[in-house]
Amino acid sequence: MGTEVNVQLDQRAYCEKWLSKFEMLDCVGAKTPIESGLLLCKSKDCPRDVVYQQGICGLVYLSLCTRPDTVYAMNYLSQFNDSYGKEHWHAVLRIFRYLKGTMEFGINHSKSENDVTGFCDASFANDLEGRKSVSGYVFKLSNGPISWKS
Repeated sequence: MGTEVNVQLDQRAYCEKWLSKFEMLDCVGAKTPIESGLLLCKSKDCPRDVVYQQGICGLVYLSLCTRPDTVYAMNYLSQFNDSYGKEHWHAVLRIFRYLKGTMEFGINHSKSENDVTGFCDASFANDLEGRKSVSGYVFKLSNGPISWKS
C-alpha cells in the first residue's frame, strides 16, 4: 500500500515578522505582487533614507528561499535602490500586501510526481532607460520548484 508524501516549505512567521516591521500586518492583501505592465524610471529626487533598501532586503530573502512568485517584482524594484521615489515605494508596499494575502504560499513537493519540468519567459526590451530584456526560468521536481531566477 503506497502512501503519498507531501512536503511544504513556507515562511509564514517570517512574513508576519516583516509585515509587522513595516506596520503592514493589518493591510488588505493584493492578488499579484506587482501591477501588470508597471514601468518605472530612476528618480532624480531620491530620499536619503534606508527604508526602501530594508524593504527590498526582506523581499530578497523570501524570494531566494521559498517565494519564487515574488522574484520578478523584487528583482525589478531592487534596480532602483539608489534612485527610488514614491512610486517605487508604493510598488514595494504592493508586494507586502501580496504577501499578506498569500502567507500560506510556499514550495510544495509531492512524491507522486517525479518528473522534471522547466518553464522560461522573457520581456523584450522592457527597460525604459537601457532597453534591456528581462528573462526568467523555473525548474520543478516532484511538482515543486527546485531552481528559479529572474
